[in-house]
Amino acid sequence: MAEILDQMVCESLGKAGFQLRAEKFTRPESAQEPTDLSEDTVNVLVHMFKTKSQEDRDVGVMARSLGLEGNVLQYHLDRLQEANLAESTGFNYVLERVYWDLTAEGRRYVVEHKLV
Repeated sequence: MAEILDQMVCESLGKAGFQLRAEKFTRPESAQEPTDLSEDTVNVLVHMFKTKSQEDRDVGVMARSLGLEGNVLQYHLDRLQEANLAESTGFNYVLERVYWDLTAEGRRYVVEHKLV
């Protein structure tokens, strides 16, 4: 629809004597659903979905709960962030904690893939 409207406006302005340069606008592709999540990355996603408090979504707490090294957990969190399924939601400077949570897309992914 927008492309047709653009074309009509350009034609009308051209007929009215305005100089125009031709441009073709394309709609950006919609985000693809992530399909290349590893089993461990999915486990991190499900763990965050099941936790009730922010404290349970601290990087250190999640690493211990899942039996992962801190940097390995961070790797999986980075993959989830790249897929727009999770995001860092805060930092406690006093306790040196970093908190993560699911995005709306992350919750949708868990529910629609029947991961819980």
